[in-house]
Amino acid sequence: MALLCMPLYAAEKTVIEAQKHSLDIILGAQLLKAAKENTILSVNEKLNVYRCQMVKKYIGFDDTPLSQALKYSCSAPVVGVVFYAGKDLGHHSPEKIADYIKKEFSKYGMVARVFINVEHEFSSSVAYIIGGGKEVFDPVSPAKAIKNIKGFAADMKLVFFADKLITPNELEKWAKADAAYMPNLTRKDY
Repeated sequence: MALLCMPLYAAEKTVIEAQKHSLDIILGAQLLKAAKENTILSVNEKLNVYRCQMVKKYIGFDDTPLSQALKYSCSAPVVGVVFYAGKDLGHHSPEKIADYIKKEFSKYGMVARVFINVEHEFSSSVAYIIGGGKEVFDPVSPAKAIKNIKGFAADMKLVFFADKLITPNELEKWAKADAAYMPNLTRKDY
C-alpha cells in the first residue's frame, strides 16, 4: 500500500484548510487504518514507539517526495524535507533552495535530505518530517519553512530525548553541534 498525498501550501484558503488536518494527523490516521489488523500493539505503540516499523510494514513507500522523505526520516535521527517547487520561486532554482535548507539544518546540528517535485502546479511548499511522520512541520511556503528551521531542529532534538532514543550526554553533544551531527541512538527499532 502506498502513502496518500499530503495537503500542500497552494493559497491562503488551502493553508487554513490544511491546518484543520495537519500532516501528522493525516499520516497517523492512515497508519492506524492500515495497521488495524495488528492487535498486539497499542495505538500508542503503533503511532509512537514503533512508528517507523509500522509505516514500513503497513503503508510502504513509493517514489513521491513525501513518501521518500518519510522513508528517509525512518533511517536515522534525520529530517526528511518535502519540497514541492512551483513556478513562484523567482530567480532561485529548486536545487539552490534545497541546498540552502540542507545547510541551515546542518548549522543547527541536523542532517537533512530534500526530496523535490520540480514541476508542482501550485505554489511552492516545504514540509519537514522526522521519525516516519511522528513529528512534522506542516507544509508552508519555502520562506516560512526556512525561518522555522532553528526552532524545528531544537524541538526535534528534545523529541528524541523525550522518547528515550538518545541519552542526556548525546542530547548535550547534539544541542552544542554547529555542524551536522548524528547522535547515537539507544535503540534502532523506532
